[in-house]
Amino acid sequence: MLKKSSFALVIPCYNEEKVIPFFAHELSSFKTAFSAAFPSTDVVVVIVDNNSNDQSTQLLQQFFSGVDYVKLAACAKQGYGAALKFGFGAVTADYYAFADLDNTYPLSDLIPMYDIAIKKNIEIISGGRLNSLSRIPWTRKIGNLFYSKTTRLIFKSVIEDTCSGMRIFNHHVLKEILSLKQNDLSFSIELTAHALCKKWSMYEYPITYRDRMGSSKLLVYKDGFKFLYILVMKRLFS
Repeated sequence: MLKKSSFALVIPCYNEEKVIPFFAHELSSFKTAFSAAFPSTDVVVVIVDNNSNDQSTQLLQQFFSGVDYVKLAACAKQGYGAALKFGFGAVTADYYAFADLDNTYPLSDLIPMYDIAIKKNIEIISGGRLNSLSRIPWTRKIGNLFYSKTTRLIFKSVIEDTCSGMRIFNHHVLKEILSLKQNDLSFSIELTAHALCKKWSMYEYPITYRDRMGSSKLLVYKDGFKFLYILVMKRLFS
């Protein structure tokens, strides 16, 4: 008999009313495919509402309140990183994952990523968007290429997508991830820098990034400078 394991997917939500009906359909398809591929792995999905002021809260209740594998949570502390850490802390699992609710990250890509993570015993695996199949906007791609080159230079790393919003990590590193300082969008690059400083085993899987539904929360210049600052500070003081 195969040993039972557990997989927790955390999804932050802030004002995503336009996307939730589409996401609900994709999540259902993902759960079916994931459970077929890994029948010995229990799946829980934690959707964290982060002070949405549109109809997101009501729609989450409408689509997910009766779904047995979905747990709805609310994080009072504002920010992408805060919502993710809140979600990670709300559930116990062998492997944790996170992705966005905005249609950009295909949930189906988590299936081969998880397969790699368990077979290679990887501590953290990221979905890489910087490939020919990705539909990442050119402005975002230029910024991500810059952070990629900078990270590879100062950390001597082979990781390309330093700001990926789709990752899977082993529960052994959960405590350190929960202790990361950043609560906004810079959480993603802080996680990359921390993993590199700690020399965690890492892997990057190319994903088919899609066009976003709804408006972006990223402030290109403000967030961009903060991302660079975090990279440098982590390298100097970790």
